Amino acid sequence: MFLYCLQRVGDSMNTQLNQFNALLKRSGKSCILNNSTTKVSGIFKEIDDKAKEIDTKYFYTTMPLKQGDMISYNNITYIVITLNQSINNVYSIYVIRECPFYLNYWCGDTLKVTPIFVDTKVFDTASTTYMQLADGQVYITVQSNNYTNLINLNDRMIKFGYAWKVIAIDRTITGILKLNCKVDGFINGDDEKGEIPIHTVATHTYVVTVTPSSIPNLSVGSTQQLTASVTEDGTAINNATFTYTSSDTTIATISTSGLVTAVKAGSVTITVAYNNHTATVSITVISSTPTASYTLNGSTVLKVGNTGTWTVLNSDGTTPTESFNFTVSDTNKATKQGTTSNSVTLKGVTYGQIKLTATDSNGISCWKVISVQNGW
Repeated sequence: MFLYCLQRVGDSMNTQLNQFNALLKRSGKSCILNNSTTKVSGIFKEIDDKAKEIDTKYFYTTMPLKQGDMISYNNITYIVITLNQSINNVYSIYVIRECPFYLNYWCGDTLKVTPIFVDTKVFDTASTTYMQLADGQVYITVQSNNYTNLINLNDRMIKFGYAWKVIAIDRTITGILKLNCKVDGFINGDDEKGEIPIHTVATHTYVVTVTPSSIPNLSVGSTQQLTASVTEDGTAINNATFTYTSSDTTIATISTSGLVTAVKAGSVTITVAYNNHTATVSITVISSTPTASYTLNGSTVLKVGNTGTWTVLNSDGTTPTESFNFTVSDTNKATKQGTTSNSVTLKGVTYGQIKLTATDSNGISCWKVISVQNGW
Protein backbone atom coordinates (compact mmCIF):
# COMPACT_ATOMS: atom_id res chain seq x y z
CA MET A 1 0.00 0.00 0.00
CA PHE A 2 2.82 2.39 0.95
CA LEU A 3 4.69 1.65 -2.28
CA TYR A 4 1.47 2.21 -4.21
CA CYS A 5 1.03 5.64 -2.62
CA LEU A 6 4.60 6.57 -3.51
CA GLN A 7 3.95 5.49 -7.08
CA ARG A 8 0.78 7.63 -7.22
CA VAL A 9 2.72 10.64 -5.90
CA GLY A 10 5.44 10.08 -8.48
CA ASP A 11 2.86 9.74 -11.24
CA SER A 12 1.24 12.99 -10.10
CA MET A 13 4.57 14.85 -10.15
CA ASN A 14 5.37 13.49 -13.61
CA THR A 15 1.94 14.60 -14.80
CA GLN A 16 2.46 18.10 -13.41
CA LEU A 17 5.90 18.29 -15.01
CA ASN A 18 4.55 17.17 -18.36
CA GLN A 19 1.71 19.67 -18.12
CA PHE A 20 4.07 22.50 -17.19
CA ASN A 21 6.51 21.62 -19.97
CA ALA A 22 3.62 21.66 -22.43
CA LEU A 23 2.53 25.07 -21.13
CA LEU A 24 6.13 26.30 -21.26
CA LYS A 25 6.42 25.16 -24.86
CA ARG A 26 3.17 26.90 -25.77
CA SER A 27 3.42 30.16 -23.78
CA GLY A 28 6.96 30.32 -22.40
CA LYS A 29 9.39 33.11 -23.21
CA SER A 30 13.15 32.73 -23.71
CA CYS A 31 14.85 35.34 -21.54
CA ILE A 32 18.43 36.47 -20.92
CA LEU A 33 19.75 35.92 -17.40
CA ASN A 34 22.00 38.56 -15.79
CA ASN A 35 22.96 40.13 -19.13
CA SER A 36 24.92 36.99 -20.05
CA THR A 37 24.68 34.24 -22.64
CA THR A 38 22.64 32.13 -20.22
CA LYS A 39 19.01 31.71 -21.27
CA VAL A 40 16.07 30.99 -18.97
CA SER A 41 12.65 29.93 -20.21
CA GLY A 42 9.62 30.94 -18.20
CA ILE A 43 6.04 32.14 -18.17
CA PHE A 44 5.03 35.67 -17.18
CA LYS A 45 1.79 36.33 -15.30
CA GLU A 46 0.55 39.81 -14.47
CA ILE A 47 0.01 40.99 -10.90
CA ASP A 48 -2.69 43.61 -10.34
CA ASP A 49 -0.52 46.45 -9.04
CA LYS A 50 -1.62 49.40 -11.14
CA ALA A 51 -2.68 51.28 -8.02
CA LYS A 52 0.92 51.16 -6.81
CA GLU A 53 2.14 52.56 -10.15
CA ILE A 54 4.67 49.74 -10.49
CA ASP A 55 4.97 46.69 -12.73
CA THR A 56 5.43 43.38 -10.94
CA LYS A 57 4.79 39.94 -12.37
CA TYR A 58 4.92 36.29 -11.46
CA PHE A 59 7.57 34.32 -13.31
CA TYR A 60 7.19 30.54 -13.57
CA THR A 61 10.26 28.48 -14.48
CA THR A 62 12.02 25.19 -13.82
CA MET A 63 15.39 26.93 -13.59
CA PRO A 64 16.53 27.82 -10.06
CA LEU A 65 16.93 31.60 -9.70
CA LYS A 66 18.30 33.78 -6.93
CA GLN A 67 16.88 36.91 -5.41
CA GLY A 68 18.49 39.79 -7.29
CA ASP A 69 18.85 37.93 -10.60
CA MET A 70 18.12 40.08 -13.65
CA ILE A 71 15.80 38.73 -16.38
CA SER A 72 15.61 40.49 -19.75
CA TYR A 73 12.88 39.92 -22.32
CA ASN A 74 11.77 42.04 -25.26
CA ASN A 75 14.14 44.88 -24.22
CA ILE A 76 12.61 45.02 -20.74
CA THR A 77 14.66 44.09 -17.67
CA TYR A 78 13.17 42.66 -14.49
CA ILE A 79 14.77 41.88 -11.13
CA VAL A 80 13.79 38.92 -8.93
CA ILE A 81 12.55 40.47 -5.68
CA THR A 82 11.39 37.37 -3.78
CA LEU A 83 12.86 33.98 -3.03
CA ASN A 84 11.42 31.08 -4.97
CA GLN A 85 8.22 29.27 -4.09
CA SER A 86 8.64 25.68 -5.23
CA ILE A 87 5.56 23.85 -6.47
CA ASN A 88 5.97 20.12 -5.79
CA ASN A 89 9.61 20.35 -6.88
CA VAL A 90 8.31 20.66 -10.45
CA TYR A 91 8.62 24.40 -11.06
CA SER A 92 9.15 27.58 -9.06
CA ILE A 93 7.29 30.87 -8.85
CA TYR A 94 9.16 34.15 -8.44
CA VAL A 95 7.96 37.71 -8.12
CA ILE A 96 9.82 40.00 -10.48
CA ARG A 97 9.68 43.76 -10.90
CA GLU A 98 10.43 45.83 -13.97
CA CYS A 99 13.53 48.04 -13.87
CA PRO A 100 12.42 50.86 -16.20
CA PHE A 101 15.46 53.08 -15.61
CA TYR A 102 19.24 52.89 -15.89
CA LEU A 103 21.71 54.45 -13.48
CA ASN A 104 25.28 55.58 -14.19
CA TYR A 105 27.62 55.17 -11.24
CA TRP A 106 31.36 55.12 -10.62
CA CYS A 107 32.95 51.84 -9.61
CA GLY A 108 36.42 52.96 -8.61
CA ASP A 109 37.63 54.77 -11.73
CA THR A 110 35.29 52.88 -14.09
CA LEU A 111 31.86 54.15 -15.11
CA LYS A 112 29.22 51.43 -14.80
CA VAL A 113 25.55 51.25 -15.81
CA THR A 114 22.89 49.18 -14.05
CA PRO A 115 19.10 48.73 -14.39
CA ILE A 116 17.11 50.14 -11.45
CA PHE A 117 13.64 50.77 -10.15
CA VAL A 118 12.80 53.75 -7.96
CA ASP A 119 10.36 54.16 -5.07
CA THR A 120 9.11 57.32 -3.42
CA LYS A 121 7.11 55.30 -0.88
CA VAL A 122 8.04 52.62 1.64
CA PHE A 123 5.89 49.86 3.09
CA ASP A 124 5.10 50.30 6.79
CA THR A 125 4.71 46.86 8.38
CA ALA A 126 2.86 48.29 11.39
CA SER A 127 0.09 49.93 9.39
CA THR A 128 0.48 47.65 6.35
CA THR A 129 0.31 50.72 4.13
CA TYR A 130 2.74 52.55 1.88
CA MET A 131 4.11 55.77 3.33
CA GLN A 132 5.56 58.68 1.38
CA LEU A 133 9.28 59.29 1.86
CA ALA A 134 10.46 62.64 3.16
CA ASP A 135 10.58 65.38 0.57
CA GLY A 136 13.55 65.14 -1.72
CA GLN A 137 14.25 61.46 -1.02
CA VAL A 138 13.93 58.28 -3.08
CA TYR A 139 14.83 54.61 -2.78
CA ILE A 140 16.87 53.29 -5.71
CA THR A 141 16.92 49.47 -5.91
CA VAL A 142 19.77 47.73 -7.75
CA GLN A 143 21.14 44.22 -8.05
CA SER A 144 23.80 43.44 -5.44
CA ASN A 145 26.99 42.38 -7.23
CA ASN A 146 30.75 42.91 -7.14
CA TYR A 147 30.36 46.35 -8.73
CA THR A 148 27.31 47.82 -7.01
CA ASN A 149 28.61 46.63 -3.64
CA LEU A 150 31.34 49.27 -4.02
CA ILE A 151 28.75 52.07 -3.87
CA ASN A 152 29.34 54.01 -0.65
CA LEU A 153 27.62 56.62 1.48
CA ASN A 154 27.87 60.15 0.03
CA ASP A 155 28.40 58.82 -3.51
CA ARG A 156 26.65 61.09 -6.00
CA MET A 157 24.34 60.14 -8.87
CA ILE A 158 22.28 62.00 -11.45
CA LYS A 159 18.75 60.95 -12.44
CA PHE A 160 15.46 62.58 -13.44
CA GLY A 161 17.08 65.99 -13.83
CA TYR A 162 18.42 66.02 -10.26
CA ALA A 163 21.66 65.22 -8.52
CA TRP A 164 21.37 62.73 -5.63
CA LYS A 165 23.57 61.76 -2.72
CA VAL A 166 23.46 58.34 -1.05
CA ILE A 167 22.54 58.88 2.62
CA ALA A 168 21.83 55.25 3.60
CA ILE A 169 22.31 51.76 2.14
CA ASP A 170 20.13 48.76 3.02
CA ARG A 171 22.13 45.56 2.53
CA THR A 172 19.80 43.27 4.50
CA ILE A 173 18.04 41.77 1.46
CA THR A 174 19.98 38.98 -0.22
CA GLY A 175 20.90 39.87 -3.80
CA ILE A 176 19.48 43.39 -3.64
CA LEU A 177 20.75 46.82 -2.57
CA LYS A 178 18.42 49.65 -1.60
CA LEU A 179 20.01 53.09 -1.84
CA ASN A 180 18.29 55.83 0.15
CA CYS A 181 19.15 58.97 -1.82
CA LYS A 182 18.53 62.64 -1.11
CA VAL A 183 18.44 65.52 -3.57
CA ASP A 184 21.84 67.19 -3.87
CA GLY A 185 22.98 70.25 -5.78
CA PHE A 186 24.78 70.07 -9.10
CA ILE A 187 28.47 70.93 -9.05
CA ASN A 188 30.82 72.11 -11.76
CA GLY A 189 31.76 69.19 -13.99
CA ASP A 190 28.52 67.21 -13.62
CA ASP A 191 27.18 65.93 -16.95
CA GLU A 192 23.49 66.67 -16.43
CA LYS A 193 22.42 65.57 -19.91
CA GLY A 194 24.39 62.33 -19.83
CA GLU A 195 23.47 61.79 -16.15
CA ILE A 196 27.10 61.27 -15.15
CA PRO A 197 28.39 62.88 -11.94
CA ILE A 198 31.83 64.44 -11.95
CA HIS A 199 34.58 62.04 -10.98
CA THR A 200 38.25 62.65 -10.39
CA VAL A 201 40.37 59.69 -11.40
CA ALA A 202 42.60 58.76 -8.52
CA THR A 203 46.32 58.87 -9.19
CA HIS A 204 48.49 56.17 -7.71
CA THR A 205 52.23 55.63 -7.61
CA TYR A 206 53.42 52.17 -8.56
CA VAL A 207 57.01 51.01 -8.06
CA VAL A 208 58.25 47.75 -9.57
CA THR A 209 61.36 46.25 -7.95
CA VAL A 210 63.40 43.32 -9.26
CA THR A 211 66.06 41.29 -7.44
CA PRO A 212 68.83 41.10 -8.52
CA SER A 213 68.73 44.51 -10.20
CA SER A 214 71.63 43.58 -12.53
CA ILE A 215 73.66 40.49 -13.44
CA PRO A 216 77.21 41.44 -14.51
CA ASN A 217 78.53 37.93 -15.27
CA LEU A 218 76.18 35.11 -16.26
CA SER A 219 77.90 32.19 -17.94
CA VAL A 220 76.46 30.65 -21.09
CA GLY A 221 74.11 27.81 -20.14
CA SER A 222 73.56 29.16 -16.62
CA THR A 223 70.25 30.35 -15.18
CA GLN A 224 69.26 33.10 -12.76
CA GLN A 225 65.87 33.55 -11.08
CA LEU A 226 64.48 37.09 -10.98
CA THR A 227 62.12 38.02 -8.14
CA ALA A 228 59.73 40.89 -8.80
CA SER A 229 57.50 42.88 -6.46
CA VAL A 230 55.33 45.98 -6.80
CA THR A 231 53.94 48.58 -4.43
CA GLU A 232 50.98 50.92 -4.79
CA ASP A 233 51.48 54.17 -2.91
CA GLY A 234 54.05 52.38 -0.77
CA THR A 235 51.86 49.37 0.02
CA ALA A 236 52.82 45.96 -1.36
CA ILE A 237 50.42 44.39 -3.86
CA ASN A 238 50.03 40.70 -3.08
CA ASN A 239 49.78 38.05 -5.81
CA ALA A 240 50.72 40.56 -8.52
CA THR A 241 51.17 39.18 -12.04
CA PHE A 242 54.23 40.30 -14.02
CA THR A 243 55.27 39.96 -17.66
CA TYR A 244 58.90 39.41 -18.63
CA THR A 245 60.55 40.25 -21.96
CA SER A 246 64.11 39.95 -23.25
CA SER A 247 65.62 42.56 -25.57
CA ASP A 248 67.55 39.80 -27.38
CA THR A 249 66.46 36.19 -26.99
CA THR A 250 69.55 35.00 -28.87
CA ILE A 251 71.61 36.16 -25.88
CA ALA A 252 69.25 35.34 -23.00
CA THR A 253 65.69 34.08 -22.67
CA ILE A 254 63.31 34.49 -19.76
CA SER A 255 60.35 32.36 -18.69
CA THR A 256 56.92 33.56 -17.57
CA SER A 257 58.04 32.95 -13.99
CA GLY A 258 61.18 35.12 -14.33
CA LEU A 259 63.88 32.49 -14.89
CA VAL A 260 66.71 33.82 -17.08
CA THR A 261 68.71 31.39 -19.24
CA ALA A 262 71.99 32.57 -20.79
CA VAL A 263 72.33 31.53 -24.46
CA LYS A 264 75.46 33.20 -25.81
CA ALA A 265 77.94 35.91 -24.85
CA GLY A 266 76.66 39.48 -25.08
CA SER A 267 74.60 42.14 -23.31
CA VAL A 268 70.83 42.01 -22.89
CA THR A 269 68.09 43.87 -21.00
CA ILE A 270 65.19 42.14 -19.27
CA THR A 271 62.04 44.24 -18.81
CA VAL A 272 59.65 43.35 -15.99
CA ALA A 273 56.18 44.91 -16.27
CA TYR A 274 53.15 45.24 -13.99
CA ASN A 275 50.39 46.72 -16.12
CA ASN A 276 52.15 49.76 -17.65
CA HIS A 277 54.78 50.06 -14.92
CA THR A 278 58.23 48.57 -15.54
CA ALA A 279 61.69 47.90 -14.18
CA THR A 280 64.73 46.67 -16.11
CA VAL A 281 67.61 44.31 -15.38
CA SER A 282 70.89 44.60 -17.30
CA ILE A 283 72.66 41.29 -17.92
CA THR A 284 76.09 40.52 -19.34
CA VAL A 285 76.42 36.96 -20.60
CA ILE A 286 79.97 35.61 -20.70
CA SER A 287 81.41 32.46 -22.22
CA SER A 288 81.39 29.32 -20.14
CA THR A 289 84.04 28.98 -17.46
CA PRO A 290 87.33 27.94 -19.18
CA THR A 291 88.44 24.37 -18.62
CA ALA A 292 91.15 24.02 -21.30
CA SER A 293 94.91 24.23 -20.58
CA TYR A 294 97.63 24.84 -23.19
CA THR A 295 101.43 24.97 -23.57
CA LEU A 296 103.38 27.04 -26.08
CA ASN A 297 106.16 24.85 -27.47
CA GLY A 298 109.27 26.35 -29.03
CA SER A 299 112.71 27.79 -28.25
CA THR A 300 113.27 30.52 -25.69
CA VAL A 301 115.94 32.06 -27.99
CA LEU A 302 115.54 33.75 -31.40
CA LYS A 303 118.56 35.06 -33.31
CA VAL A 304 118.35 38.46 -35.03
CA GLY A 305 117.65 37.89 -38.72
CA ASN A 306 116.58 34.28 -38.16
CA THR A 307 113.08 32.77 -37.96
CA GLY A 308 111.54 30.30 -35.55
CA THR A 309 108.17 28.57 -35.10
CA TRP A 310 106.14 28.16 -31.90
CA THR A 311 103.20 25.74 -31.63
CA VAL A 312 100.30 25.53 -29.16
CA LEU A 313 99.50 22.07 -27.78
CA ASN A 314 97.03 20.83 -25.22
CA SER A 315 98.54 20.16 -21.83
CA ASP A 316 98.42 16.44 -22.67
CA GLY A 317 100.48 17.02 -25.83
CA THR A 318 97.64 16.66 -28.33
CA THR A 319 96.77 19.23 -30.98
CA PRO A 320 93.89 21.55 -29.91
CA THR A 321 90.81 22.03 -32.09
CA GLU A 322 90.64 25.72 -31.21
CA SER A 323 92.15 28.49 -33.35
CA PHE A 324 94.51 30.94 -31.69
CA ASN A 325 95.38 34.59 -31.98
CA PHE A 326 99.10 35.31 -31.52
CA THR A 327 100.44 38.60 -30.18
CA VAL A 328 104.02 39.86 -29.77
CA SER A 329 104.70 42.24 -26.91
CA ASP A 330 107.25 44.31 -28.89
CA THR A 331 107.15 44.15 -32.69
CA ASN A 332 110.33 46.27 -32.86
CA LYS A 333 112.22 43.23 -31.60
CA ALA A 334 110.35 40.44 -33.44
CA THR A 335 107.64 40.25 -36.09
CA LYS A 336 105.17 37.62 -37.21
CA GLN A 337 105.97 36.00 -40.52
CA GLY A 338 103.00 33.63 -40.74
CA THR A 339 100.43 31.71 -38.69
CA THR A 340 98.33 28.56 -38.72
CA SER A 341 95.40 27.78 -36.43
CA ASN A 342 97.79 26.78 -33.63
CA SER A 343 101.28 28.00 -34.64
CA VAL A 344 103.18 31.18 -35.46
CA THR A 345 106.53 31.92 -37.16
CA LEU A 346 108.57 34.87 -35.86
CA LYS A 347 111.64 36.68 -37.21
CA GLY A 348 114.17 38.33 -34.91
CA VAL A 349 114.63 42.07 -35.62
CA THR A 350 116.75 43.54 -32.88
CA TYR A 351 118.29 42.60 -29.57
CA GLY A 352 115.96 42.34 -26.56
CA GLN A 353 113.18 40.29 -24.97
CA ILE A 354 109.59 39.67 -26.05
CA LYS A 355 106.52 37.90 -24.72
CA LEU A 356 104.63 35.72 -27.22
CA THR A 357 100.97 35.08 -26.24
CA ALA A 358 98.48 32.67 -27.83
CA THR A 359 94.74 33.17 -27.02
CA ASP A 360 91.80 30.99 -28.07
CA SER A 361 88.22 32.17 -28.85
CA ASN A 362 87.17 31.63 -25.22
CA GLY A 363 89.89 33.92 -23.93
CA ILE A 364 92.16 31.14 -22.63
CA SER A 365 95.84 32.00 -23.09
CA CYS A 366 99.32 30.57 -22.86
CA TRP A 367 102.59 32.46 -23.32
CA LYS A 368 106.37 32.21 -23.54
CA VAL A 369 109.19 34.73 -22.95
CA ILE A 370 111.68 34.72 -25.84
CA SER A 371 115.15 36.30 -25.84
CA VAL A 372 116.10 37.92 -29.18
CA GLN A 373 119.87 37.72 -29.49
CA ASN A 374 122.47 38.97 -31.92
CA GLY A 375 123.81 36.17 -34.05
CA TRP A 376 127.54 35.25 -34.50
